[in-house]
Amino acid sequence: MKQITLGHVNFKPFSVAMSLVFLLSGCSLLPKEQEALAPPLLEPAATQYETETVTRIDLIDAYEARAEFQSTNSADVYYRELGQRVKEVHVKPNQAVKKGDLLIELEQDDLPFQVQQQQINLNEAKLDVESALERKKEQEKLQSDIQALKNEMTKVDNEIKEQKDKIRATDNEEKLIERQTKLDSTEQKKLQIEQELAMKELQQQSMSDINRDIQRAELNVERQQNQLNNYRTKLEASLITAPISGIITSLAKLQAGEMIEPFQTLVTISDPNSLRLVSKPSGNRVNELSVGMEVIVTIDGKELNGEIFDLPDENAPDKDISIEVKDIPSSIDLGERANIKIIFEIREDVITIPASAIRNYEDQQVVRILDGDNLTEVGVQTGLKVDDRVEVISGLEEGDQLILR
Repeated sequence: MKQITLGHVNFKPFSVAMSLVFLLSGCSLLPKEQEALAPPLLEPAATQYETETVTRIDLIDAYEARAEFQSTNSADVYYRELGQRVKEVHVKPNQAVKKGDLLIELEQDDLPFQVQQQQINLNEAKLDVESALERKKEQEKLQSDIQALKNEMTKVDNEIKEQKDKIRATDNEEKLIERQTKLDSTEQKKLQIEQELAMKELQQQSMSDINRDIQRAELNVERQQNQLNNYRTKLEASLITAPISGIITSLAKLQAGEMIEPFQTLVTISDPNSLRLVSKPSGNRVNELSVGMEVIVTIDGKELNGEIFDLPDENAPDKDISIEVKDIPSSIDLGERANIKIIFEIREDVITIPASAIRNYEDQQVVRILDGDNLTEVGVQTGLKVDDRVEVISGLEEGDQLILR
């Protein structure tokens, strides 16, 4: 830009002569010892303009913003129960952790004792099941013995009948005595079987429904096991560990003794090996973006190629703009910042001027230019507007001195 000075004034000879006459006549009124001083001749202030030389450039219409590399694989860590207090925090922000590492330790109260006592209750319940199963074996054996005695009784009854038939058919006194003796022995055996069978059947009647006892004992084992699992879960939950390996990207401000809220995010862990560029949406031109559009990513002066992966929508208007970057250098770290540019249109080698230099007269756009010391108004036709610059399609040439103000 340059400053231009205009408006030099020329004084006519007549005006000068009249001024001298007035001054000479006035001098006679002054004391002789003083002489009147002639007033200085002042030129009017020159008009100054701020100008810009018209040139050609590439005019790029684009969405530009700042973005940050975030992980596509992250995990929020929280606690489900109510009324738990912090005992100790074992990690710091930006710390690298491995899966299973201890993050936060909560107060355990009497949980270890409850786990120990519940284990005893479970062991007792298991003994009840074992005892019931043993009784079932005894009952099954008793039933087997009763059936065996009944079979034996049937066999003895058949022998008695057979022996009685033989006695009736025997004429020989000696054989009759022999067969009668054998019959008496068999009947005595039957009596013994009957007594033993009656005793076992009475013993069977005294036994309860063993299957129901077993089922009840097994249900008690399940109940005690569930309670033990509950205590163990609470005990394990009091030691909050890392679900994945990564970097601590968020850590709640927690003090020892402070109570935590259920489902409050305590820690966020992000995998630094799976990165995606994320940008907060800004301005109304976000609506002009679409998934798949190419993105120029600039980091430390180096350009990378990317494309839009995800955008805000009517269901999630505050969602970030997600960008997949191709061939991310290994030197890029989680949380590193970058500039993004998403180009809508490019006009190459065109004349552009500041929008503020354009004046509107009815339906015509006009700018002022300097041609030497002469100011001229020129009508222009404009095209693409990007921020404060406007493309001039006609009306100006390279080298014109555009008056800005």
